[in-house]
Amino acid sequence: MISSDLSSNLHTEDPREICSIVSRLVSTASPTVISQLADLVEADFTGIPLIWVDHWGNKRSVLRTTLNLSTVRQQWALLALTKMPFSKATAALNRWTPPSMILIPAGSFTMGSTEYRDEEPVHQVWLDAFWIDRYPVTNAQWAAFMESGGYQRREFWSDAGWLWKEGRIPEPDEWNKHCYKLDHPVRGVCWYEALAYARWTSKSLLGEAQWEKAARGTDGRRYPWGNELYRDRCNVAESKIDDTTPVGLYSPEGDSPYGVADMAGNVREWCFSLYAPYPYNSTDGRDMVNADGDRIMRGGAFDHNAWYVRTACRSRHHPHHRRRFRGVRVGLAAHLADVSHIIAPYADD
Repeated sequence: MISSDLSSNLHTEDPREICSIVSRLVSTASPTVISQLADLVEADFTGIPLIWVDHWGNKRSVLRTTLNLSTVRQQWALLALTKMPFSKATAALNRWTPPSMILIPAGSFTMGSTEYRDEEPVHQVWLDAFWIDRYPVTNAQWAAFMESGGYQRREFWSDAGWLWKEGRIPEPDEWNKHCYKLDHPVRGVCWYEALAYARWTSKSLLGEAQWEKAARGTDGRRYPWGNELYRDRCNVAESKIDDTTPVGLYSPEGDSPYGVADMAGNVREWCFSLYAPYPYNSTDGRDMVNADGDRIMRGGAFDHNAWYVRTACRSRHHPHHRRRFRGVRVGLAAHLADVSHIIAPYADD
């Protein structure tokens, strides 16, 4: 049972105290604890909707999802649940999945490959549960960002991004050539723009490990659908299209094990992470927002061959670089100081 003092302490904003509370909750996880944490999350949902723009440009009202958190207690209860690799916790989290997002359950996966030295060593990485958009950000969604003043609102931009933006045209490269393709992925955006868009949606850019797990699952597969390239499951150089295609065109055959689309080809996607050698370690500074250095891109693009669209393939670019094949996908995760090494000993129910 969650004691009354523990429940009341979930109101605190002290990171050290929250780490202690979350650690205790995870280490004592049981069906009862999970149910009580879920009740705490659901008790604090409000009736105030969030307006969300889907990948085709339609405005929708979002209620009772992880985009509608309203209290500190709710945030910390959700954080504890994302660290529990049990079916009951996953089922609770799934109830609050926002539209057109997919929940990736907590647990370990195989990261890296032996095909290139920058992808070595192959290693196991634990990730808390998180949500990822089923599709990359589309031109329709980017247009909504622009129309809402996204390029002018300082709160969405990192310090370096705001400096970079000054004096530049507030739109992606060659926007007028592609903006009418509403359901195609946006292209020609840099990392600073990608981060600002993610903040505008109340979501976040994906960490490199999050992206790879969502793309390949837990079995170390080479492509989202398996180990062989099929040109009819993705938009790559071998497909001979030489342009973007509508998001979801290759679904479900080209989807990842979790049902995430367009993870191979179409556009290369910015990740939050700074480039750093493997093994992957989220606590080594690679996920600092204002740090200098190259940022990771994943997934390959329509003009990249099969080798570059592998699930393990990494590329690195300066955050101010725009190119015709650079796009973005966003996600959502509960964050606090790292307690990801804590795995509850309770057996799955």
